[in-house]
Amino acid sequence: MSVEGGEISAKGLALSSKRPKPWVFLDYMSLFQFVRSSDEEQCYQRAVQGIHAMYAHEHTRTLRIARLTPAEWKHENAKRLKVYFEPEKCVKEVAAWFLIPSFFAVSDLLLNEVPFLKRGWCFSETQWSASRTATSRSWEVDSTEADPAGELPMTPEAFETQVKEGGLTFSHAQDAKFVRQLQLRVFQYRAKAIKELKLSSLGERELESAMETLQHYTGLETLEITNCKLPVQLPSMLKAIMHMQILALSVDQSGMDDSSACALAKALEQNKALKSLSLRKNNIKDGVVALVKANNPELTKLDVSENDIGPCALTIFKYAKGRKREVVHRDVGFFIDAEEPGDTEYQKADSLSLLLTSEEQVLRFVEIISALGSPLMRLKLTMQSEPCCDVLPAIGKLQQLTSLSLDMKARSIQDAGCTALAEALGQLKQLQSVTLNLRSNSIGDEGCRALAEKLRHSPQLTTMNLHLDDNQINNTGCLLWALNLREMQQLTSMRVSFRGNKEISGDAWAEYLEAVGNLRRLRHVTLVSLRRRTIEASPKALKGVVGHLRELYLASAARHRRAGASVCSTLAGALSQLQQLRSIGLDVADNFVDDLGCTALADALGKLQWLTTMSLDMSCNSIRDAGFRALSAALRRLQQLKHVTLNLRSNCMGDAGCRDLAKVLGQLPELSSLSLDIGFNTWRKDIALTAWTQTLSQLRDLAFVSLDMEKRPKNRHLLLQRELGKTRWASLYTAFGQALGKLQRVEILHLGLRGAIGSVVGCTGLVNALGSLAQLQKLRSLSLDLERDCLTGQGCDALAKTLGQLQHLTALSLAVAENRIEASGCFALATGLGQLKELTSLRLRVSQNCTTEEGRAFLKDAFSRMQGRGLGFEWKLEEL
Repeated sequence: MSVEGGEISAKGLALSSKRPKPWVFLDYMSLFQFVRSSDEEQCYQRAVQGIHAMYAHEHTRTLRIARLTPAEWKHENAKRLKVYFEPEKCVKEVAAWFLIPSFFAVSDLLLNEVPFLKRGWCFSETQWSASRTATSRSWEVDSTEADPAGELPMTPEAFETQVKEGGLTFSHAQDAKFVRQLQLRVFQYRAKAIKELKLSSLGERELESAMETLQHYTGLETLEITNCKLPVQLPSMLKAIMHMQILALSVDQSGMDDSSACALAKALEQNKALKSLSLRKNNIKDGVVALVKANNPELTKLDVSENDIGPCALTIFKYAKGRKREVVHRDVGFFIDAEEPGDTEYQKADSLSLLLTSEEQVLRFVEIISALGSPLMRLKLTMQSEPCCDVLPAIGKLQQLTSLSLDMKARSIQDAGCTALAEALGQLKQLQSVTLNLRSNSIGDEGCRALAEKLRHSPQLTTMNLHLDDNQINNTGCLLWALNLREMQQLTSMRVSFRGNKEISGDAWAEYLEAVGNLRRLRHVTLVSLRRRTIEASPKALKGVVGHLRELYLASAARHRRAGASVCSTLAGALSQLQQLRSIGLDVADNFVDDLGCTALADALGKLQWLTTMSLDMSCNSIRDAGFRALSAALRRLQQLKHVTLNLRSNCMGDAGCRDLAKVLGQLPELSSLSLDIGFNTWRKDIALTAWTQTLSQLRDLAFVSLDMEKRPKNRHLLLQRELGKTRWASLYTAFGQALGKLQRVEILHLGLRGAIGSVVGCTGLVNALGSLAQLQKLRSLSLDLERDCLTGQGCDALAKTLGQLQHLTALSLAVAENRIEASGCFALATGLGQLKELTSLRLRVSQNCTTEEGRAFLKDAFSRMQGRGLGFEWKLEEL
């Protein structure tokens, strides 16, 4: 027995030139033995009262000699020994060979041949030594391996039984009672004090015995079972473990199979405390699915490393994410690392969205997809790695795929890669929807031929979105698409973009549009035009589907000073033939559109009486109040509108245009979704605030609201502040915030006021008023842009209080850069964010403030705590 020298710190060891000297206790030789004097007896009794602590202490080691002296050694090493001779009450010297049974000369001298582990003291001391939690603390000197660590001392009842049945013997009978008392003391101490227990290399019987003893360990929190032979009665054993309400359980390298995993999953439902489960290096396959699906809300981590779960990896990943349960495995880790965030439509068990950024990820994708057992119905794949064509054969094997979205932008696949892609698509006979982003890939006519012919023979295909911009496609490629499109009569929705292929002539484009016009089932069309001539050709070519078309998106690529009026007038003429449209999207941004062009386009839009969805991008033009007045008049006639997206940024909208637009939008009875950007115009803040406060108070049924009113910081803001007075600004922003709080059905809210507030009082009044958002029970996603808005510590306190009340939020984006936030403001924000228990997505921008290192630490600590809640928490802390 050795005791490691004292409690010496790592620093003390570093300063010391020598290792601390061990204390050595030699049992039997370090204690007075038979016969003892009265003083020696007192000393002996005091020592044995605490002898169990020497063997069970965590900072001691035990070495034992368990074998008796071999007879051969006794013959070869005959010596004279001193032995206590009881009849004469003295020590006598005898020859060592006298101890050999065949040479007994002294009849009263008895040889003790009881095996080591049959001796009461020796057995108990060995058990106490093995009860340490650390490994390699107890050894038999003749063995090459340490004793198993963490073994449980025998229960007092079992120990008593073994003594009575003769399983243990004592040289002195009176010692049995005393050792039983020590055994009870050690057992009770370990049962109450031990928090972590490791059981390793145990047989079936030993493990069953250990399980019986475990029920006495009321303080146990962590149990590790490694390299043990699991008993036949495994379900009963697992049930007993689960009744203990431990926090962490490991059953590693113990031969668990699927049936064992299912039994454990069933037992997990009885334990509401277990947080971590490790089943490394077993033989579990499908059984991991049962473990992930187990109804145990507290279980947050499941380690199944080095188990063959390949066919079930995707299913396990999906279930784990839905339950916010971390699963540790190489295959599941691939999906966690490669999953593209933000795609809610791909969250179902049969759907997958991945972003592959390295060659290693590409190879892992091919390996996992090839072994996938569960059917994959929807796949979205974004390639940002050079060997992207390596994934194409694996995609072709997904025979159950109905929807494929593949982004291979700027990967230099050329015609050969496009042909390989076409071959993969040709194998997907169940494909109903395909989206291919093949921009900037040097694809020519041969690639177009292969792709068009394979898609033509896809019998189930109804939705086709192709981005073929900036390639090397000429008239031949465009005509090949036109030829194959004529036979794709099953298409109902189509988007094809050839922008940037300069060799395509207007005649070839018109031929292509004529083929589109022959698709009688087509309801949704998106055409990204090359030039004005193609826009002029659009209504003529689409005559065949005028009565059936329900959705159209047209984008003009003409970016020159004289294009504005002509583009708008041409679009207006095209729209006159599409009276049945339900949804329309028009993009004439940055086309020098003026009031005349806007008026022409607005008049045509006002005649589309069936419109329910409108998306209009007229940003970066020269439209003034007259043009916006015409647009407002058109919107007034479209009473069926439900979804409106207007990007009117960077024009010349004044107070009158802002008032007219706000008033009209407030009068649309069916409106449920509104996205409006009127930033960087010439309206005054007080006018805009008043107008939009009144509008929001009328739109009570909105589910989605995005309002962007960004302003460039100018000195006139200060003049307005002096003119209106601080109280006036506070009341304006307070009323605006309270109007937002009355949108009872809103689920997603974006408010962009970057640089628009311009006063401390106004900003504080707004964030105080935003506290009314706590009344919005359906609000799940909130985005606030308050950059350059004079947000101070006082404002941060109010903002933190507001955020703390939004307990239903799951997504938050907060931009407060370029303000006056100090450490106290960061602390307030961190406190408010920490109260959002349902939050799964957080983005915070706080750069260019007066923030100190202490303030940064507050925010980073809040982020780390929220991230520790489990899987699914996505966050980004920008420019601290």
